[in-house]
Amino acid sequence: MPRYREPFTIFPRKLPSGKTVYYFRTYTPGGERTTAHSTGKTNKTQARNYCADLLAKGLLYSNTGMTFGVYADGFFDEDSQWYADKVQTSKGKEQPVAMNTLRNYQYSLNNHLLPFFSHFKLMDIKPYDIKNFRNHLLEKNLSNSLINVNCCVLKIIFNYATADRLMTSNPFASIQGMYQNARVRTSFSEEELKQIVNRPWRKNDRKIFVITAAVTGMRISEICAIRKETLFDNYIDVRDQKIEESLLPVKDGEKRKIRICKELHELLAECIDKTGNFAFNDFQNTYRRAFYLNLGIDKEERIKRGLSFHSLRHFLNTYLLTNGISEIKVKSILGHSSGKGSMTERYANFLPEHFDDVAELQERLLLSFL
Repeated sequence: MPRYREPFTIFPRKLPSGKTVYYFRTYTPGGERTTAHSTGKTNKTQARNYCADLLAKGLLYSNTGMTFGVYADGFFDEDSQWYADKVQTSKGKEQPVAMNTLRNYQYSLNNHLLPFFSHFKLMDIKPYDIKNFRNHLLEKNLSNSLINVNCCVLKIIFNYATADRLMTSNPFASIQGMYQNARVRTSFSEEELKQIVNRPWRKNDRKIFVITAAVTGMRISEICAIRKETLFDNYIDVRDQKIEESLLPVKDGEKRKIRICKELHELLAECIDKTGNFAFNDFQNTYRRAFYLNLGIDKEERIKRGLSFHSLRHFLNTYLLTNGISEIKVKSILGHSSGKGSMTERYANFLPEHFDDVAELQERLLLSFL
């Protein structure tokens, strides 16, 4: 007598946070197990009831009845299969996915993908549905580049659904990305930066914030994280970034020590003395707005030239390279990695004392601003 098999199986999975959540699997018509999905429940009975409810609604099985809404709900959450896969392939990084990337994926799913595709059956989605989705976003005045980003997020979900055999083929196979002009990014000239810094600033810490960005190439969130325990006599320990009130791992996990000259250390130490801990206590947007107010460049020209706060990183990159600093050192300072993993790209092997040449250039640049 054949053994009866339940329509689903439930099992616990411990997440990186230490929390245990119950997952479930179903089966394809051919009897193969599908990819595990989170129930979102920490109690086994509640997880079983969750699956029973899906079964009663005809939404549990890996078949033609599975809707995009049921499959994609919570797809990019930290207890999802997608996130678990990222953890397994992250090579030990503290943050398997950049926090901004994760938030952008979640925003795209919740604000664009689910509202449009929620009631579509996965097996019924065709290429023209994707084209209709793009037209829908165009009507909402999204740019071609943002539409392409949303489609990339959608494609990730479809890739998983195809692997789970919930879709016979990926409808993106015949879809090309929408045309978009390459984004031109230019940098500031040294003279422009001198004029910006020397304008009358309402608060001196805003001015020091911009100077720090220009002479270190640090990201705005990394500068917000400078504090007593990360500031040393001759370097800044860039170990994390501050987003709103949270300290998070740096982008791409590229921790680094940035050599600084005596003058910059004195400026930052003075800021810390005033605040008691963090050199800069306001949110990112406060410093970004102050920077734009002191640009002396109208919005139309700024957009045309592709100038932003991030352009300060481009400025330092160009400044160091044109003054003879090797590309490998510049990458180390900016926290850029090609991911090849060669010995020359293991930037952690650099020590602050290896950057005396950078400190000299930094000092010269900083003094020209003051």
